[in-house]
Amino acid sequence: MYHLVSKLFLCKHYWNRKKDSLIFQNKEQLFNFQENALKKICSYHNIVYNNIDLIDDIPEFKSCLKFMEMTSSGTTSGHSKKYAYPRPQYDLIESHHIWRIEKSHNLLQSKPVLVFRFNDLVAFNIGEVFDYMALGKNKVHVIDYNNAIDWDKAADYINGHKYVVMSPTEIQLLYQTKRHFSCPVILTRETLIENVYDMAKEMFTSVINKMRCWDGGLSFFSCPYNRLHVYDELCFVEKTDKLISTDFFNYCHPFIKYHNGDDGILDEGLCKCGIYGKFFEEFWGRRVDALLVDNKLVSGHRISVGLQTVLRKLGVNISYKIHQKTHDEVEFHYFGVIEQDDLNKIAACLSALVKCKIIIYYDSNLLNMKSKNCLVKSELLL
Repeated sequence: MYHLVSKLFLCKHYWNRKKDSLIFQNKEQLFNFQENALKKICSYHNIVYNNIDLIDDIPEFKSCLKFMEMTSSGTTSGHSKKYAYPRPQYDLIESHHIWRIEKSHNLLQSKPVLVFRFNDLVAFNIGEVFDYMALGKNKVHVIDYNNAIDWDKAADYINGHKYVVMSPTEIQLLYQTKRHFSCPVILTRETLIENVYDMAKEMFTSVINKMRCWDGGLSFFSCPYNRLHVYDELCFVEKTDKLISTDFFNYCHPFIKYHNGDDGILDEGLCKCGIYGKFFEEFWGRRVDALLVDNKLVSGHRISVGLQTVLRKLGVNISYKIHQKTHDEVEFHYFGVIEQDDLNKIAACLSALVKCKIIIYYDSNLLNMKSKNCLVKSELLL
């Protein structure tokens, strides 16, 4: 087991031979693997096992980088963009993510897969990728698109694929076509919320929820019984007052317990699908970008996705931020050219999401914002 951990995601042939052993069926298997993984990476970093400090941010680590080509991750707050894997290891771990989903949902048949990928420079283009190890020699069709995409045209390409990989935002746009498809969909890259799940369920044969966070290794997927299984073979997840994770396989980065801002209800046990491990009873998304509604978190991502759908439909481009000071009111600050009727539609959208009165302010200070991404902040969570 100790040797298995050290080589697992550094060699694709070794991973291919050993990957089935990473589906744990009882507590003992899970504990033994994770303990050996922690000991191995602690030894690599010359750290005494169990003597690991929790920090909330990523320090500078240029001296720790050991590879020329890196794949960096970004988050809503953008503070973890230096967290990196070497590209071959990144690709192998991503293949492992997909393989676990295919095995869990019995999607191992030989058919092409379709992936949607936003690209500002391309209105609509279909390409093929052949080197996705989890899929063997199967083709991966990639649709590159931008905001000028004709979703009716895109929908014509979906049937005939083993499954489709999309984001929840793309599901909301595809839903406008009122089409139905004869394959499953994997939803990733964004927090999946209930109304978007319902849209996807109406269009596809089944809906698979996949979350991948490279910051600390915390990721999960939904099994056929809709349990959100943590990839326990990739990280050690703990819930104190925060949700924190320890990456087993990132040898490029200082070894820490990492808090990426996500939150939810974590549990452990045996699922009806046969997997033993940790899982989320509820996953709420990023706590640092959220509002408090009826004593529950509404993630900033959920609010942003809903709002972006309305803005795309209206065809407006504005800078904005959302600020909660009380339980009864939420402020929407904006800068840009927009009709009053469109502002009223935005207010109605936000009111439905946060269940309170929306106060709208024109704010020229937003002209100085570095990004037009949604900034969500609640003083009730500070």
